[in-house]
Amino acid sequence: MKKTRIVFLTAMAVLLCLCGIFSFSRENALPTSNGKDTQAEQEGFSLQKARYLLGLCTKINYPRKLETALLSKEFSDYEYFEHKQNMGYKSGIAFSVANKKTESDTEIILIFRGSTGAEWYSNFHMGEGETHAGFSAATDYAYAEFSEYLEEHGIKFDNTKITLTGHSRGGAVANLLSKRLIDSGNFESVSAYTFACPNTTKSTEVNAPRYKCIYNIENCEDFITRVPLEAWDYSKFGLRLRLPDLDDENYSELYAQMEKNFEKIAGYPHISYENRSRDIEAFLKDAESIAPTVEELYSRKITTPQGSLTLGEYLENASAILSKEFPLPEGMFILASSECAELYPLTDFMLEGIDLTDLDEGIKLENSAVNSAHTLETYMAWLRVLEEEFFISRISEVT
Repeated sequence: MKKTRIVFLTAMAVLLCLCGIFSFSRENALPTSNGKDTQAEQEGFSLQKARYLLGLCTKINYPRKLETALLSKEFSDYEYFEHKQNMGYKSGIAFSVANKKTESDTEIILIFRGSTGAEWYSNFHMGEGETHAGFSAATDYAYAEFSEYLEEHGIKFDNTKITLTGHSRGGAVANLLSKRLIDSGNFESVSAYTFACPNTTKSTEVNAPRYKCIYNIENCEDFITRVPLEAWDYSKFGLRLRLPDLDDENYSELYAQMEKNFEKIAGYPHISYENRSRDIEAFLKDAESIAPTVEELYSRKITTPQGSLTLGEYLENASAILSKEFPLPEGMFILASSECAELYPLTDFMLEGIDLTDLDEGIKLENSAVNSAHTLETYMAWLRVLEEEFFISRISEVT
């Protein structure tokens, strides 16, 4: 029983992290806006480009492999930046940048890494401002380093095309940094392709025409793309291009093809929610019932066997496990809290697909629906199934 409880709490905590209600500063080196309307010069959506960028995202944890891949496409001046954090609400992030110069212009590409280690604290820290505080701090770091990169390599702004990409936390930083670069008005074009990007901001300008060059590709079964909650007025800049859902024509056929692709790529079967995206909607309603507002996330007390706590405090304990600081005491706290009637629906959702009866080899997180919905392999599998016309139709729906 002791082993069962420890494995259970570890699995639950790891999965809880995914619902992350989810400073370093330096003088900004980029000049202020010159009034140029970059949106008029943006290129349209390209499925080929989306597939290519997603492939680069799979290599960001292996900087040398990523460098080789970029060099093969004639990029140069490759640099890898990483700002580490031990704990707290800091700006931990890693990203790579490279450029390709021709006689007429310069093409720059930035690839951002997803969460690791103590960055989970940052994912859980929304703050009280318009923009998610943890993602904003990471963006500040990336902005400062990128500014120095431009200066160091003598890159002129007005003939420069910039593309940004990232998955999960990396997608969030790509989303915010692309917005900042677009607003500067200094570049020939700026575009971004994000995958599994969580919500980043409460700005009322997320749908402004100048941000239509930011393509946020979202799996309808991936609840990470829906948090922090839209009920708390959170969203993200640019177009939200959702992958096939229950209401789409030929959905069952497309889903079956995606599952086959997933197993070829990942090496294990794709795990689905029983009711697909409807289970996501139910989860979001449960979370909203616990904390209808951001203020209640940090102030409303929930009674658990370990005493009263807020949902924010509950998630803070999950951060400690994810950052591998104090797994056992924090894990036992999470486990006890999971016995709370209010929190049980969320826990049940996040443990979907995990078999807690067979513990001989421990818990395999790849057997969870949460993992299958969010992982890079699922997005890769979907992009291999779909045609560009699907995304063009999605764009026409949201514009």
